[in-house]
Amino acid sequence: MTPNPTPRTWRFAPRNFSESRHLRRHLGLDRLVSRILANRGYTDLDEAYAFLNPTFSQLGDTDTMIDMDRAVRRTLEAFRDGDRIRVCGDDDVDGVTSTSCVYLFFKQLGIPADFCIPLRTEGGSGINMNVIRRAARDGVQLLITTDCGVTNVEEIALARQLGMDVIVLDHHTMPEELPDAVAILNPMRPDNRYPFKRLAAVGVAFNFVRGLWKALCDYGLLSPSRIDLREYLDIVALGTVADVVPLVSENRVFVRLGLEILRRRRRPGISALLDRAHVDDQPITARTIGYRIAPLINAAGRMGDASRCVELLTTNSYKRADALSRELERDNWERQRTEREILEEAIGLAAAEFDAGRNLLMLSSHSWHQGVLGIVASRVKERFHRPAAMVAANPETGMARVSMRSIRGIDLIAALRTIEPLLESYGGHIAAAGMTLPIDNLEQARSRLEAAISAQADPMPSPILQIDAESRLADLNASFINDLEHLAPFGAGNPEPILLVRNVRARGKIINERHLRLRLREGEVAMNAIGFTLASRAEILDRPLDVALTPRLTHPWQQQRLELTVHDIRPYGANRDRARTSGLAE
Repeated sequence: MTPNPTPRTWRFAPRNFSESRHLRRHLGLDRLVSRILANRGYTDLDEAYAFLNPTFSQLGDTDTMIDMDRAVRRTLEAFRDGDRIRVCGDDDVDGVTSTSCVYLFFKQLGIPADFCIPLRTEGGSGINMNVIRRAARDGVQLLITTDCGVTNVEEIALARQLGMDVIVLDHHTMPEELPDAVAILNPMRPDNRYPFKRLAAVGVAFNFVRGLWKALCDYGLLSPSRIDLREYLDIVALGTVADVVPLVSENRVFVRLGLEILRRRRRPGISALLDRAHVDDQPITARTIGYRIAPLINAAGRMGDASRCVELLTTNSYKRADALSRELERDNWERQRTEREILEEAIGLAAAEFDAGRNLLMLSSHSWHQGVLGIVASRVKERFHRPAAMVAANPETGMARVSMRSIRGIDLIAALRTIEPLLESYGGHIAAAGMTLPIDNLEQARSRLEAAISAQADPMPSPILQIDAESRLADLNASFINDLEHLAPFGAGNPEPILLVRNVRARGKIINERHLRLRLREGEVAMNAIGFTLASRAEILDRPLDVALTPRLTHPWQQQRLELTVHDIRPYGANRDRARTSGLAE
């Protein structure tokens, strides 16, 4: 059976009344917005100002990134000697934008570099032995990897044997053994002095470009006014949002400034993507990237050849960009159809595993398209609140590729390290990882992985609903929402605020068997709302409620409208003592 949504633990923000009043007085913020900002830890006036006003000058000094000097020096030598350079990246949005960022800089400099995005069907994402051999045949002398490479010890060893130097631009968790590369730029390196660690790969790539730009200017080889690096931030914003890194510090700079550039549609590829995303006159936000643009780019790598996306983002021809974006749109339609079919089958398999008490939902098929397994693993994880692993097994090769997604409190990389002898390769992050292994090792890997996951947390930790502040329905007006935009862009690490409204009356209707359409009333104020996956809570609508919700402005048909998304509902007063001690209300 498919379970009801896992009960969420409501976690309340700390008491910061005096700090929020201080912010409101000095920064001129709305009362509720200043409280949200203070409750999120921005209690220092200078830090809060910097958060609200991100600037290019807030980026760190690229010289503090370990191996930056080596990477810049080898690249400048390649420029001087006319070495053939190839940029090779992963096939997701982060990999595509990382590759585009570096390749575009070389292109603007007039350096005759090329790029490649390996096909998933020919050795998996990122670099592999075939990629290395092809580069050697093509006479490549400097290979730059983006969003991959840090775990490719054998592949890079082969590249060195074949006469190539390799520069790795990556952000994935560092393995114990590092590849023999000329330089490895990775903010996760324990010996790294760069102040911000949570960059996407495109952030690493952009910092590499910044380091090159600075060196070229210092040596008098480039006029600072010739290339404005700020104009790259639309591409950097795409990869940063899509890779779900925290939108704080440098990532916030990238996305806030990048959205401003993206809205101008100066780049033909960006303009074509926005046309295909049917944004029309809607405001372009981080949500636009995450839910409209990123799926189009990701579809190319999932269903075919993602190198088209690099061409799309770097072409100067709108005609070519339009043609490529239409191909991506068709790929995305096919991706959606394939995903629906696999998800339906996966939910049935996962329900059986869940009912059997499994802490790891590891699902396998010989027929699943490996391009959508990461998405499906995320959906399964969200539905059952268990770590999920989707296996695409290939009997012809005897190998299986596995995409994994985790929940709060479970470190996938730590779990994978416990079964390393069973694997051909693995990598990724704490919450999203992948592995390749012989089919014959699958059952043993499943058993040992589940044991490792259970050792980290058993029972599984419940999901957390972080409440930012208490409010009234009357406070949720257009003026408040407009002020709330000062806290944007929203995303990982800086989510849209969740507010607690007490003693609300509600009428509701179940839609599509899983969701609730609600009419909320507090005193004389009534508002419509939607509660996704809350159909099972309809039974408590006959009593006063505490409602956790997020307000946002939408613009259907060019009309401004307030939209409330309800995350959870509980009987009125169920959390009153905890909320009072946490200081949600002033």
